[in-house]
Amino acid sequence: MQITLCYKEYPCKLSLSACKYFYEKTGKDINHVLMRFIASAPPIENETLLSRFERLFSVESAQTVAYLIHAVTREENSCVQLHEIEDAMFRVGWIPNNDEDSELCQPWPYVVLDLATQVNEYYASTKKKAGS
Repeated sequence: MQITLCYKEYPCKLSLSACKYFYEKTGKDINHVLMRFIASAPPIENETLLSRFERLFSVESAQTVAYLIHAVTREENSCVQLHEIEDAMFRVGWIPNNDEDSELCQPWPYVVLDLATQVNEYYASTKKKAGS
């Protein structure tokens, strides 16, 4: 898995260690938070982009999300610091952009939604492997 945040790619891994770190820092379950982003993602009929983003931003606080991203990235690179993640989350802004390189600098709710989708695909592929 990989996260792209503020023009930087972070390899990441969801592991028991990452889940425990996240729980220690926030008192929350990482899988539940990721599921809530997926559940909040589908656009509502006639919803404006701003309203959709307001909804996605309200799923979880920026600080909690910083711990989430830090938890999964530090599993692959222990040098990644929390303040680096927090700074990157601030710098990407709060509205998606349509620039040529927009996939590299989307607001953090999109980044977490992408991560949640990757985790969902990981679990689905693990289930298929176990069943075969």
